Amino acid sequence: MNDYLLLGPVELGSKEINPEGLSKYEKFLVHQIIRQDYPQLITIPRRGAIQVSALDEAREAAIVKSKMRDIQGRIYRQIGFRWVIEALAGQSLRHIDLATFTTDPQTGDTMPISFDVKSRFQRCQALLEGRPRPIIGHNMFLDLVYLYKTFIGLLPDKVADFAAKLHELFPVIVDTKYLATHKCGDINPMSSLQQLAEKMDRQKTPLISTEMADRTVIPD
Repeated sequence: MNDYLLLGPVELGSKEINPEGLSKYEKFLVHQIIRQDYPQLITIPRRGAIQVSALDEAREAAIVKSKMRDIQGRIYRQIGFRWVIEALAGQSLRHIDLATFTTDPQTGDTMPISFDVKSRFQRCQALLEGRPRPIIGHNMFLDLVYLYKTFIGLLPDKVADFAAKLHELFPVIVDTKYLATHKCGDINPMSSLQQLAEKMDRQKTPLISTEMADRTVIPD
């Protein structure tokens, strides 16, 4: 390798290069030797050969940055339904791909993103970010467990830790079964949604009405 460096590189594609090409093991050795012993050089895989070039730190940094941006973009596009969970938790939606909302329902082709779509999305984003929504369900403990494991991360070892982490994301959680059975005094209280709905239907409630205003009428 030192002789090679002193004599200068042979042009890639020259007849002096091994016509049979390098084996996978030989390529591995070249990559490894250059990486360990010649930090000022880089190796670029070619068909049947390895190109050795001087290290251009600015170029390599730009390549790494471009690859990371491409990988991050693919990750954002694969998030899918988790964006709904992010919105419910009041998290940022800045990296969501607007093309998701501008596809033709018939062909699936991406349509141009109009200014109206972009402004409405930005307004929706501003209303959601930092404002986690109340989560309301019935007998929902296992639902919350599955939701956390699927969209948030690994479940904590202790229930208390799970509750603490869950409330960090969703400060307000309402379980209608718990509301219906907590301190009710019955040994076997009604707890199904159908039973609760029938009971609530029989409960008399005051009639509530609101005045409708005409937007075209200007008050005196």
